[in-house]
Amino acid sequence: NRFLFDYNPSQDEELYEAYRELRQAGVTFFDTADSYGTLDLNGRAEILLGSFERRYRMEQGIDDSDNSVSKRKNEEESSLPAWLDLVGGKSLSMSPSSYLPQQVATKLAPYPWRITPNQVVQAAKGSLRRLEQPKLAVAQLHWSTAKYQPFQERALWEGICQVYEQGMCDAIGVSNYGPVQLQKISKFLQEEKEN
Repeated sequence: NRFLFDYNPSQDEELYEAYRELRQAGVTFFDTADSYGTLDLNGRAEILLGSFERRYRMEQGIDDSDNSVSKRKNEEESSLPAWLDLVGGKSLSMSPSSYLPQQVATKLAPYPWRITPNQVVQAAKGSLRRLEQPKLAVAQLHWSTAKYQPFQERALWEGICQVYEQGMCDAIGVSNYGPVQLQKISKFLQEEKEN
């Protein structure tokens, strides 16, 4: 973020070096949002995570055909679900046979123009494009609009459910929700599950 962290694209190589160190240490899980990056840098955090993972895979000699085989192998060895496996299973060594793909939890901002469920679905598709991956570990609503645009809330909830139902994520969640809104969305999700 340019405003909070004085980011500029000339820092990308330094950021990649930090990313590489994390990946080599076995970190697989990253949290981001479609709103991280402002103005001309819109979606920049997701773009960087996508390009960093692609570059890291190339440096490790891992091609796309290796991904599904090694992921399955490592999921069988690990007692944790892949999206929660923060240290890459039992081994911290990084070779094509022990590689685990990057897992991303991204938050979808409830921008004022996202007022239909399909707009949430389109936002998730945009995140997947920027991240250069077929599926999110977790798709989340970034914050509640109940206090300033309450009519939008239900459409956001329906949209995040559609993201899950369409197979674009392994799990859904919320961020920056207070207790009242957590209870409301919990009730909504329970009703959706029963239908």
